[in-house]
Amino acid sequence: MSDQADQLRAALSEFVGADPRAAKNIRLDDLDGVLWSDAKAANGPTRWPDHLHHVVREHSDETGPGSGLFVVRFGTSIGAGPRTI
Repeated sequence: MSDQADQLRAALSEFVGADPRAAKNIRLDDLDGVLWSDAKAANGPTRWPDHLHHVVREHSDETGPGSGLFVVRFGTSIGAGPRTI
C-alpha cells in the first residue's frame, strides 16, 4: 500500500513541463514539495501563473546542477533565485 501512496503523491506533485496557469487560487503553500522545471529540462518549462512565477523561483531548490528541475520549499525564501541542492 505504501508504494501506491508514494506513486500517487509523486503524480500529484510533479509539475514538470506542466501548464497550471488556468488553475484558480493556487498559493505558494499549496505547492510545497512540488517538482517543476525550467527551459533547460527535457520536458520544457513549467508555465506558472504570473502571480506565482517569481515567488516559486525564490522558494525553490534545483535538484542537481544544470538539471532544470526544481523543488518548491515553502517557508524558506532562498533569495535571488533557485539554488542547487
